[in-house]
Amino acid sequence: MKGKNRIDQGVNDTMIPTVSRYFGRHEALIAATQARPCVYLAYIGIYQNLVWYKYGSTDNIQFRIVAHNLDFETFELIHVETTTQHRLTEKNFEKHTFIQKHKRERQIRGKNKVELLAFPNRNSESELIQILTTVKKNTEEYSSSNALELEKLKSENKREYYKTITDLAKLGWTKEDILDIMQSEI
Repeated sequence: MKGKNRIDQGVNDTMIPTVSRYFGRHEALIAATQARPCVYLAYIGIYQNLVWYKYGSTDNIQFRIVAHNLDFETFELIHVETTTQHRLTEKNFEKHTFIQKHKRERQIRGKNKVELLAFPNRNSESELIQILTTVKKNTEEYSSSNALELEKLKSENKREYYKTITDLAKLGWTKEDILDIMQSEI
């Protein structure tokens, strides 16, 4: 049961070397993320003397890889981050100045491909991973704090709503009077 719980918590750097010892980093990342929403980075090869990467978000990395293997000759995952905020994380990743500087589009097998990055060598991989990890963390923290603020606002609105109803009842309004007014406002 402990192993299952560790996988359910997401990709964990202590897990990847263990799984990759028997398979490979690409397979270890797939196994660790299973069918959960995530953002990913993948090496897709060299073209016109540049090293190319693909990034994106998906609800299921295993299905996404099948599609990408049809489009790209090489598709090797280098990093995956599980997050329920995967779409927003991807958008925020694209806004990063380093990513904007290296973002490219390219025609591959008759299709215009976006969400691509190009570099002179593979030395930028660790920086890409760091940016994606930081963006994911910041996106989740921001989303979480906004959710707390929204709940706080809803709670304050409910208190205000009940206070108003109580005040109306004190003035002699009946339940039917209050319901009539509420329905006429809708």
